[in-house]
Amino acid sequence: MSFPAKAHITFGDKELICSASFLTFGLGETRLEIEYNSDHLTLIFNFVETDDKEKKPYTNWENIANDEARLTLTNFVSPFEAGWKEPIKLGSLANRPIFLIWTAKAHVGGIHHVTFSVYLGAAEARPAEARPAEARPAEAH
Repeated sequence: MSFPAKAHITFGDKELICSASFLTFGLGETRLEIEYNSDHLTLIFNFVETDDKEKKPYTNWENIANDEARLTLTNFVSPFEAGWKEPIKLGSLANRPIFLIWTAKAHVGGIHHVTFSVYLGAAEARPAEARPAEARPAEAH
């Protein structure tokens, strides 16, 4: 779908380059391919469940390669929306830092509804170093 008007959305020094909402078919990986000025980034949203009786939700993200990152969402079974309250810095794209902010909630049948936005920050003098893998508890909204 295309629209005749174009929007330019910024937040401080960050520029929105991609924002969407999608439904998963249950557990497993959903891959998003993002291109910007001939640079490419793959984001993977991976939903998993544990045998833990509490089913406490948590997330972990990791840079797999320079152009690929995985966000693992464990035990997201609540119908209440959860996500991170601050953007995740994924690395760089087009010599600019790239950030992800997202929310997710579960529906009947194991389907998940994900909403995300990807922002680019101001140009960097040099490419950003990848952050090590990080685990955080999910925050309810």
